[in-house]
Amino acid sequence: PSRTIFERVLAKKRGERVPRKYKKLLKQFALTLDFLSPKAYRYVRRVFLSALPHPKTICNWYKNVQADPGFTKECLDTLKALVEKENLQNKKVVCQLVFDEIHIFSGVQKIGKKTYGYSTINTAAKSLNTQATQILLFMVVDVNGKWKLPIGYFPINSLTADLKSNLIVKAVSHVQETGTKLIGVTFDGAAVNFSAMNNLGACFDMESLISTIRINPDNKALPESMLYVFPDPCHMIKLIRNVFGEKEPFYDMDGNQINFKYIEELLKIHEESGLHLGNKLKRIHVYFKKKKMNVRIAVQLLSKSVADAIDYCRDVLQFPEFVGSEATSKFIRMMNDIFDVLNSRNRSDFGWKGAIWAENFSNVEEFCAIAKTYISNLHFRSKIQRKNVNCQTSGSVPLTNFKKKPLICSASKIGFLGLYICLENLPKIFSDYKNDLNPIGLKTYNLNQDSVELFFNSVRSRLGCNTSPTVLQFRAAYRKLITYAQIKEDSSGNCIAGLENVKILQVNPERCIQAINNVTVGHTEKILMPKFKDEMEFEEIIESQRAISIFSEEELTEHSTSQSVSEELPVLSEVQKSVICYIAGCIISI
Repeated sequence: PSRTIFERVLAKKRGERVPRKYKKLLKQFALTLDFLSPKAYRYVRRVFLSALPHPKTICNWYKNVQADPGFTKECLDTLKALVEKENLQNKKVVCQLVFDEIHIFSGVQKIGKKTYGYSTINTAAKSLNTQATQILLFMVVDVNGKWKLPIGYFPINSLTADLKSNLIVKAVSHVQETGTKLIGVTFDGAAVNFSAMNNLGACFDMESLISTIRINPDNKALPESMLYVFPDPCHMIKLIRNVFGEKEPFYDMDGNQINFKYIEELLKIHEESGLHLGNKLKRIHVYFKKKKMNVRIAVQLLSKSVADAIDYCRDVLQFPEFVGSEATSKFIRMMNDIFDVLNSRNRSDFGWKGAIWAENFSNVEEFCAIAKTYISNLHFRSKIQRKNVNCQTSGSVPLTNFKKKPLICSASKIGFLGLYICLENLPKIFSDYKNDLNPIGLKTYNLNQDSVELFFNSVRSRLGCNTSPTVLQFRAAYRKLITYAQIKEDSSGNCIAGLENVKILQVNPERCIQAINNVTVGHTEKILMPKFKDEMEFEEIIESQRAISIFSEEELTEHSTSQSVSEELPVLSEVQKSVICYIAGCIISI
């Protein structure tokens, strides 16, 4: 848009007539900047001689979209127009239906005769005047990764499984009426979501597993549709991390124990040595109770680099604390590979991180089968004592047996069950829809819930990311976001994408840069003395300059001879020696 703005500014400078119609690219820029900061938009517009649209003009653009609670007609019309355009090119629009809730600030607000803040969907036990505490959002995401489009939202207080399943049926019906082909439904690990899937025909009993739902649209002219159930892998991996870190140790199919204590021992080594064994493990990863919703922390804990570090401490350094950790490192590697398969983004990525296409589909299908077997055989153990009557003695000897309780059937099953369902459906999805995908293959990231999470992050950014919106504030942000606003997320929130925080150093740049750029200390003293506030500030800069100055040959000789022979280097631990050798090898290879 910079070229367009420059042309309009130049025309105003010359006194020429400026076109009243704004180009599409300039509209997108204006809408996005106005969404991020209305004050900044007005400042930029004033600096560039009113080359940007007037704020009232932007308001008129927004008036074309009502964006009231419910399914948004304008979004569905846009989707229908897109389908018609693709059909002319013999292409099909293939999407995933994603839904999730965002917590809001309860309160009732009025605009004219309309009132916002009440729950639009209520159970028989709740009155019509119940204030909403959440907003349920439905979104369709292009499986080929080109776009995403919210199709409606509902302020709610709480929903039963029956009400949620009815809303899902209506959402599917509206999307199918546009001619869009739906693959499946993505949701998080809330128990009501799994119950809603049960109402729609799914069955999550491992003996009779049905991982699809069948929906009869409200429009009888549309055929019955079968959709694949796809619990969000990001939420599932967090739930598995919680079980791994907070519950009792569990066991694999060979009876080997999987224990979180090896992660704690690895953290101790990191803290004692001051070095990390090629991973990002920190205290926040081990003591994660205050960061349970952060996906990045869960994924970094269950990563291949952590498993490699545990193996290194056990096999190479031979620390006794890591004896018997083979099953734990195998579990971590398996979770790492499963998440990579279910979160692939590019065909060129290495290993399981690559998109699924014809060349690697057989390998992915085989891995999914192996991973399902591994997950289904993870189990807890509970002790059972019984008496064994010894014929040669008059007494009885107590014997201890163990009863196996599969994790996928336990009270902590949601995370493991969710990944199992994803692994069950992923090969079927590719087989059924491979002809409708781009040549680059199926990027499984587009099946996840990150699109909704990033949309919620954009809504919160309107409020400074530090508070929940009201229904009216959500409506305003929703209307602006579906009107061309192109928002780049600045924080990860409850998803993978995002940037990490960078600390800002508090310096006095003008004077410090002058001091650092001078070559000799003598010249620095003569030139800079009058420019500092006091002698103390001047001495601090000079001392720091002396500290970083390079020794001359005479100074180096004098310094080396003045050192006491008794002074020795500190004793290095085995971990420190290993890290130093590794770094030295990398330097030599360069």
